[in-house]
Amino acid sequence: NVPPRDFKSGFPGVTKRTEWFAIDYTGRFWIEKPALYRFSLTSDDGSRLYIDGQLVVDNDGLHVPQVRTASLELAGGVHDIRVSYFQGPGYTVALILMIAGPGEDYRVFNTEEFKPPPNPENWIFPEKK
Repeated sequence: NVPPRDFKSGFPGVTKRTEWFAIDYTGRFWIEKPALYRFSLTSDDGSRLYIDGQLVVDNDGLHVPQVRTASLELAGGVHDIRVSYFQGPGYTVALILMIAGPGEDYRVFNTEEFKPPPNPENWIFPEKK
């Protein structure tokens, strides 16, 4: 959750680089209730959201902060997630991933909220498309 800000203030977790860098976040998340989920990805510059290896939101390219959205039907269980981001030339940095379930408003995607159960033997891996 990095709202648009001046690139000179840097990007959280990145060393002293302020432009021309890339970050590739990967992990797993748990869906308790199978449903159609909406995703919103805001970035400056390029970003892409992949779930279970499938490109879901493509917000790539050199651009000012912009929002791209998409929906995806998710089965219950563990899903792989990847958010690729790059910062081009200066001016602004931004990266925000949001999610909304059925009948819900968008909220920042929080790994604590979608944390898989503690024991991997209890994980359910939905069939990947």
